[in-house]
Amino acid sequence: MEASLELEQFCAVLASTRQMLLEAIRAIPEEKLSWSPSPSASSVEAILRHLVAWETYFLSVIVKGDGRETERTRQKGTGRENLLRELEEIRARTLRVIQRLGPQDLDAPRRLPAGDSTIRQILLRLLRHEHYHLGQINYIYLLLHPQATGEALPPPPP
Repeated sequence: MEASLELEQFCAVLASTRQMLLEAIRAIPEEKLSWSPSPSASSVEAILRHLVAWETYFLSVIVKGDGRETERTRQKGTGRENLLRELEEIRARTLRVIQRLGPQDLDAPRRLPAGDSTIRQILLRLLRHEHYHLGQINYIYLLLHPQATGEALPPPPP
């Protein structure tokens, strides 16, 4: 696959995945964002904070090479609108960085605590990570809405 097409596809899939996540968040009642299904399980709010911190970290790895300088601990506020804004802001930053990459950059090495990766591997990991947590949020939705059948979240409007 041509690398420039691959970069475009990464951007498209990252954007659509984030849209699915935002729709899932909007389907959870605001008062249930901090609810967790068990003492050892994460709430939707905790999952979202984790996603923002994780993406911020990996964006730093892509840009700076090692991820040591990051804003991982900074939280901008609470509530649905703040979480949505944080998720939208970090994804917009990620997409801007990807759009500035050249095809040769996908194979550029980056250092992670678990070992070396390439930018391509980091982007794939970002997608897998977000889909995993989207599944968790869908599961919480089903627990909150036991009458729901089929897909966990309501279908998007036509």
